[in-house]
Parts: sequence; structure tokens; C-alpha cells
Amino acid sequence: MRKLQLYHQIFEQLVGLEAQIGFEPNSGRKGRLAALSQKVQNNLQLLRQSISQQAARQRQFGRWGMLSLLAGAFVLVSLAGTRIARQVGVPIRQLSEAIYQIIDHQFQPGIQIPHTQQRDEVGRLARDFALMYEQLLAHNEEIKQQSEEISTQRDLLAEQNITILKAQSQIQHINNALTDLNQALEQRVAERTQALQETNEELDLFLYRASHDLKGPIARLEGLLHLAQIDPDPGLLPELLPQFAPNVRQLHRLLDKFLMIFEINREDRTWEMISLPSLWQEALVALARWQDFEEEQFELFWKWQSPLVFHSDRSLLVIIWSICSRMP
Repeated sequence: MRKLQLYHQIFEQLVGLEAQIGFEPNSGRKGRLAALSQKVQNNLQLLRQSISQQAARQRQFGRWGMLSLLAGAFVLVSLAGTRIARQVGVPIRQLSEAIYQIIDHQFQPGIQIPHTQQRDEVGRLARDFALMYEQLLAHNEEIKQQSEEISTQRDLLAEQNITILKAQSQIQHINNALTDLNQALEQRVAERTQALQETNEELDLFLYRASHDLKGPIARLEGLLHLAQIDPDPGLLPELLPQFAPNVRQLHRLLDKFLMIFEINREDRTWEMISLPSLWQEALVALARWQDFEEEQFELFWKWQSPLVFHSDRSLLVIIWSICSRMP
């Protein structure tokens, strides 16, 4: 309800405002504004007519004034041109000739710049041109020195580039050599790895067989010890003790075999010159430890006039001698 009343009040105010302005174009304030606008247009029309008449009269008087002014100005300009030509033409021509000489001599020093005592613009121009020429010569000299320095640096850079190219070639050669070396090392590592795998396989097989070889005499020794424990009769000892010796000798031979394998596989050999007669004497000394050895049973013959000497490792010869001594 309050909104409706507020709307009614606002509507009444709008109607009153419209009444003051005017419902028709020629009523109220709209009519007064239209009449005022028409009056202003009429006054403007009269003003334009008055201005056109005054302008026509001024144009007539202005034509004669302009012709008089132009005639006087032409006379003054002619007089001034003649004076200026006399005062300015000669210095400007001299400056122009100096400019052409500077260009012909490619901005080299030694060109005489004309000097004038005039304090006008021409004199200032001549002094400024002389100052510019001096600065230009100094700048050219600086550029010449910089060009010489640049040429020297360019020669140094060329030498350095040649040195760098040679170094790059050497580096490339070294890289190629390193690549070949790496490939050879990789191949060698692969071969060593393969050999190590084969050695490990052989070692596993050897340990497997060696364990079986050791089990035999150890089992027999355990059996003899078990019999001795079961029947502690001292009368059995003469029968049991002789049976221990073969098993112990077999164990000793197996251990010697392990030592021989270790010596054969060892890489740090001691190579030396060995005399065959001295080696024979050492063999006789070793054979003398046998109970049934007689030195007269062995005799060595060789056809060489001088003693036979050869290059070998003494530990390998000992292993060969041990193998031969165990042969039946």
C-alpha cells in the first residue's frame, strides 16, 4: 500500500513538471524556447549580411594597399640581395671550394680553411666549419689507430683460430684413440670376465671333485678311529696303525695337489736362468731322501759342449719334479 502511494506521488510530480515544460511544442517553456531560437537565427542572418558588405569594401581598399606594399618590399629585397651577395657570396664560395678539396683529398690534413673577420652568421659558419674540420681530422686519426689495432687483433685471432683448429684436430685424434682404447678395454674386460667365469666354473668343479677325494680318506680314518674306540684292546693297535699311513699319504698328496694348482695359477712368476747340471744335482739331493735310492742307478748325458742353461721359473720345475716323483 505504501509503495502504491509513493508511486502516485511521483506520478503527480511528473505530471506537474510536464505541465510547466509544455505538452505541445508551442506551449509553456517549449514555446518560449522556440520563439527565442527563431529570434537568434534572424539576428545572425542580419549580422552575416553586414559582415559581407564590410568585407567587400575592405577588399577594394586592401588590393591597392597590397600592391603598394609588394612594390616597396620588392625594392627593399633587391637592395638587400645585392648587399648580401657582396658580403656572403665570397666567403660561401671559398667554403664550398674548401669542402670540395677536402672530399677530393679524402679528408686528409693540409687543406686551408678560409677565415673571415665577419661577426655575422657567415663568419660564425666559417669558424664552426674550421672547428668541425679539426675535430674530423682528429676523429679520422683515432679511427685509423683503431683500424690498425683491429687489424693486429684480427691477425692474432687468425693465428689463435689456427692454433685452436690444430688443438681441435689433436683432441679429435685423442678422442678417437680413447674410443679405440675403450673398445679394446671393453673387449679385454669381456674376455677377462668370460675367462673368470670359466675359471669359477672350473674351480667349482674342482672343489666338488676335491671334496669327494677328501671324503674317502677322511671317512676311512674316522672308521679306524671308531673301531679303536669300540674295542680299546691294545693288541689291535699293531693292526690298525699301518692302515692309517696310506690314508694320511693320500691326504698329503691331495694337499700337495692343491698347492701345485695354486702355484700353477699364480701370475707373479720369477723367471731366471737355470743351469741343467745344477738342477740335476738338486734332483739327486731330493731323491737321496728315499730309502732305496742309489745314485749309481742314474746317469745323465748331453751332447752340448757348454753347460745347458735355459730360462724358466724354478717353482714350476719343482712342480714338474714332484709330479714325476709320484709316477709309478
